Amino acid sequence: MGFLMERLHVSVHAKAVGTNAAHSKTLRLHRGSPEAITSLEQPRLVVRPRVIWGALLLIGAVLALLDLLTAALYSTFGSEQVRRIFDVDDERSIPTWFSTLQLFVACQLLVVIAWVQATRRDRFAGMWWLLGAIFALLSMDEIAGIHEDSTLLTGAIGIRGPWVIGGAALVAVLGLLFIPFLRALPSTIARLFLLGAVIAMGGAIGVELLDTGSASHSHEFSWSGTFVTAIEEFLERTGFAIFVYALLIHIRDVIGLGALQLSKGKPEAEYHDTAAN
Repeated sequence: MGFLMERLHVSVHAKAVGTNAAHSKTLRLHRGSPEAITSLEQPRLVVRPRVIWGALLLIGAVLALLDLLTAALYSTFGSEQVRRIFDVDDERSIPTWFSTLQLFVACQLLVVIAWVQATRRDRFAGMWWLLGAIFALLSMDEIAGIHEDSTLLTGAIGIRGPWVIGGAALVAVLGLLFIPFLRALPSTIARLFLLGAVIAMGGAIGVELLDTGSASHSHEFSWSGTFVTAIEEFLERTGFAIFVYALLIHIRDVIGLGALQLSKGKPEAEYHDTAAN
């Protein structure tokens, strides 16, 4: 029995020494060296498109409810500060910041896809770049309200009426331009793109056309204008959330980017196990 216990003690001691030696060797490796990368278990960032889509929809719904709640507080108690923070129709508000961020995320995903497709010499790489540029402009317009002053430009070229008329014409032209691009996409991605575009543009242009000339465009508070604007902004956020969801699925299933790899730089200083010394 004593012999077995002695052998067991020697075996455990040998394993401990081997583990410490391997740990000491790992700490002495250069950061970024192939040995360090293979010796240490690398953390992974798992992105689940359906979870992100659900989170975007939930945040959009919460912001819509907060918009209506603060509108009620404003109409009852005159709480202007709280109203401005959650007013979906104010450029200096949390909903506007969130919409801008959502559009910018879509822009970055499009840039990733466009770059990969360009390196693969895909014939529709230019269309991905164009979509990225469009979403970059949309994110800027969301925070700056450029479209609200577009009547100056349309009036200069002889087009009269609200901005949505020119916007609808532009959307129609872009829709025709992107038909071959959509036909080349997987059917699921194409359907999600179309669904997101219909919902977002239905909110941005369709609801705006129905609301043209109503009290929601004046500086006076009205519940009808508040509801219309809340529906408009909610539809826009929902449509763009669907678009982000489609882009994530496309990156996962079609592009095939399993992980984001950073280029190797100059190795940094060695790491030494001070405890071993």
